Amino acid sequence: MSPKFKYFFFLVLVIIGPIFNSYSQIFDGTNLSSSKPYFSKLPYVFDGSESYFITFKTDSAILRELVPVPLNPLKSDELTVVFAKHRIVSPTMLNYNEAYFVTTAGYGLAFGGFIPVLYLDKIEAITPAREIWGYNKVGGDFEFIEEDSLVTIILSRMDALIMKATFVLGETFIPEEQSPMGPVFNLKYIPSAIENAPPDVHQITTSIIADGKTHTMRLGTATLEFFHSYYNPVDKIPIKEITGAGYFKSSFSMVYGDVLYDYLKEKD
Repeated sequence: MSPKFKYFFFLVLVIIGPIFNSYSQIFDGTNLSSSKPYFSKLPYVFDGSESYFITFKTDSAILRELVPVPLNPLKSDELTVVFAKHRIVSPTMLNYNEAYFVTTAGYGLAFGGFIPVLYLDKIEAITPAREIWGYNKVGGDFEFIEEDSLVTIILSRMDALIMKATFVLGETFIPEEQSPMGPVFNLKYIPSAIENAPPDVHQITTSIIADGKTHTMRLGTATLEFFHSYYNPVDKIPIKEITGAGYFKSSFSMVYGDVLYDYLKEKD
């Protein structure tokens, strides 16, 4: 390439480059952005979310396998399943259904809830939570059959039945005391694009639940069944005894958290 042509080519880049750069900003703030993925700004504000819960005794060895080290289960044999009808009101409007396991866990002086898996029926609620905090969210299909005090909930995924729960609920009441919501611990894991390489991200993160308020509650009794599925072997979790069940309507906000533990740094 001659010196004159190199100089001409350089001038073209200087003149046209900024034009292309300016056009590259057209899609910023959308899902078409080439510079950064789009996520709505936090906090995510929930109002009027409805949740059904069942707490049960299970096998301590199974619970230990569900909770990653260095987190420790605070109750060695207790697990809760929650079925929720969530309502996000800000920064966008979104209604979605969700089911998840949760158990209390601790790390040093910090304690909160650890959620091994969450099933949701809207991709818009799956992606941000996985990317930001590392929530292990996957798809799911729900059927809520609500007949006054009798409620039946069926969860399926990939055409396979996963869970079925029934509730018989008592009278509605307003809780006299509000229990603060602790942080949620997540296992954030992002594999490498390189074969057999260590993961790019491997952390225990916290997700902070702020401004939590329980508006109404209904206690009751429940039944719970788990079914076998290759990718969702929940049937391997024993249900020894149901110790509590009920329903509550709540509001809360999800805000940024922190990195509690970094497996990759610990290995350096």
